[in-house]
Amino acid sequence: MSKYDAVSRKEHNMKIIKNMYQDEVATAKEQRGGVRMDDGTKMILERMDKDSREREARYHNDAKERESRYKAEMIEQDKRWRDEMKEREERILNAIKEGSERTEKKITAIEDEVKQIKSDVSSSVQHTQQLVTANKWGSIGTIAAIVALSITVIIAMIQLKP
Repeated sequence: MSKYDAVSRKEHNMKIIKNMYQDEVATAKEQRGGVRMDDGTKMILERMDKDSREREARYHNDAKERESRYKAEMIEQDKRWRDEMKEREERILNAIKEGSERTEKKITAIEDEVKQIKSDVSSSVQHTQQLVTANKWGSIGTIAAIVALSITVIIAMIQLKP
């Protein structure tokens, strides 16, 4: 049973007592022609009214306290969420920064590797060009030697013919 059920039951009982009092007053009016309330009944009604007002004030204060606690909790929760959001944002930014740094390092490594490959290719091309040049001169030398031998053979044959 909740507090509110107890309150409504007490209010119902108070209404019954007031109705009984009103019936008693009406009966007294009929019998004596006037209304006289004894001190005990007045005191009970005053206490009931006072209790009712105090209960209302207490419930009102309880509601205000609950509302202020709820508001404070909501403010605290909002602050926690903002802090968590900031932390999450910082982690994301750090992850992005670290990722970009790793990417830059990889790009630098790739650039260095490309330079090394260019250097290797350049030296290979230069070596190949040297071989081609050597081959040309070798071919020229071979042709010159063959021509010289041919000339020598022809001269030797001419001299051998008497």
